Parts: sequence; structure tokens; C-alpha cells
Amino acid sequence: MANNYDNEANASGVSDVEPTIDALAHEFNKHDRSAAEHIVLGGKAVSQAKAKGDDAFVEFCATINYDRKSSKLRKYKRIGDEAHWLWPIVNRLPADWTTIFDVAVLGQAKAEVLIHRGILTPQMSGKDLKAAKMQLSDDVVSNAGITDEEVSKTESCVLQVDASGLSDTDRIDLYLRFQSAAKRHGLTVSGLPPG
Repeated sequence: MANNYDNEANASGVSDVEPTIDALAHEFNKHDRSAAEHIVLGGKAVSQAKAKGDDAFVEFCATINYDRKSSKLRKYKRIGDEAHWLWPIVNRLPADWTTIFDVAVLGQAKAEVLIHRGILTPQMSGKDLKAAKMQLSDDVVSNAGITDEEVSKTESCVLQVDASGLSDTDRIDLYLRFQSAAKRHGLTVSGLPPG
């Protein structure tokens, strides 16, 4: 039996060279990430189809062979409704659609707190998320002055930072870190002041 597998692996172009643990971990995480991307994009498709009206949604459901009243489609729609903030953090989401749904229900502000704490990762299980939600006090988010409603209703916000006390190297490092964080959220950073 093992010989048949080895022969099939060789015929399919798989090398006889044993992959390293790092290479295997990278391959595993690559597939998890693409699965999370697929789930968010699939949810967005469901949400957009639903927005086209009942007749269009019925046609969409028939095309994908799902009952339009399916709880799975309802959950995918919720993921799609939240895709605007889930997509920038898709590399932090697990590959399980029910857990991504739970993150969508949790809301952007609380998900950001879990990311900041290093809790929301691609390896997170639904059970882990439930435990994290129990530990995540509403006070943490409200004390930070962030609510889900405020996050979704904020129109324009300019954050100005006085980094004049920093060295040129530290100022550039800070600027690059802001740029990286802003990119995750689809925002821009500008105005690196001259040194």
C-alpha cells in the first residue's frame, strides 16, 4: 500500500526529498490562509447576491445548489456583510467558516482587541474563540472608547502624532509601523515630516 502511494506521488511530480518541518508548516498555513480568504470572498458573494433582491437571490441559490433559507447561507451572508473589515485581517482568521462567522458576530472592535493580544490567529478553534470571548470584558473595549457602532459609523478621522522628540531613525521606524498597521485596515499614512 505504501509503495502505491509512493509511486503515485512520484508520478504526480512530488519529489522524493523529504520536506523540512518549516516547509511543511508553511504549506499548511498557506492553505489555511487561502481557505479563510475563500470563506470571506464567498460570504461577500452571498451578501451581494442577497442585495440584488429576492428573485436574484433565489436564482443565485439555485445556481450554487443551496436552499435559500439555509442557516449556512445566512451565516455566509453575515460574513459577507462584515467583509469590509474581515478582509484586512484575513491572514489572522482560522480556516473554519463557523469560527469566522463567530468573529463577524463578535464585531470589529473586539476582534481587533483579540488580534492585539495575539489571541486571534489562524490556529484558533471555535472553542478557543468562545473562551476568549468569555475573558474579553466589554469594559476593555468601552474603556478604550471603541464600540462596534463607532467603528462602522466613523467617517473621517485624522490621527496626528508629534514624533519631534524621536531620532530620525526612530521617527522613520514609527512611520513605517504606522504604514504597516494602516495598510491592514485599508488606510493611508502620509506626512513624514522632515528631520
